[in-house]
Amino acid sequence: MPKVSLDPDVQRLLRFLSALSANNDRRWFADHRAEYDYLWQWWNDAVQRLIDRVAQFDDEAEGLLARDCVFRIYRDIRFSPDKRPYKDHFGAAIGRGGRQCKRSSYYLHISPGECHIVAGIWSPDTRVLTALRRAIDDNFDEWRSIVEAPEFAKRFEMWGRSLKTAPKGFDKASPALPYLRMKEYCFDHRPEPAFFTTDWIERVASLFKMLKPMNDFLNFTLDEEL
Repeated sequence: MPKVSLDPDVQRLLRFLSALSANNDRRWFADHRAEYDYLWQWWNDAVQRLIDRVAQFDDEAEGLLARDCVFRIYRDIRFSPDKRPYKDHFGAAIGRGGRQCKRSSYYLHISPGECHIVAGIWSPDTRVLTALRRAIDDNFDEWRSIVEAPEFAKRFEMWGRSLKTAPKGFDKASPALPYLRMKEYCFDHRPEPAFFTTDWIERVASLFKMLKPMNDFLNFTLDEEL
């Protein structure tokens, strides 16, 4: 079996984030600012390469810049009881509008605790959520052929908040009920750190490509119904 070569910069990032998690204060961060600056530049470069790769199969990524897609490491603690100043992960959202995207898009999250390769719509407003539920209910065979396809279901798990019963205006006997109860539509793959070999950008892009039909289904609804 060939030896797996892990990306040294991903390993470096995980070490930094692990140390940051244990020392989440401004003094420690200032003392390690040079390491953060190196990793932040590396992350922006890597995300741009990933964007460019995704744009080869999804027009939603065309013209995006990494600076508009990556999330800042600084937490908004103004109204939070958790006063830790820094996030313990690096993240980036790839979709029309970057991290401000309101459409179904792609998300990459790297942290020492767990990593995520995700696509979908998180926390849509009531009008959008109702339209998505209606589209899934009306076109359930198509939806199921995407998200319950064996290769898709083997790699991705649906996650998010859910109602305990059918939403108002929907039939409790609908075969789509497990999906209609959802408050968001996100599908997640949680890779181990060993996933991040030197060709990890291509590997992430391949998973995003598998998620594209699901994004297309949801975005078609946004374009046609709203």
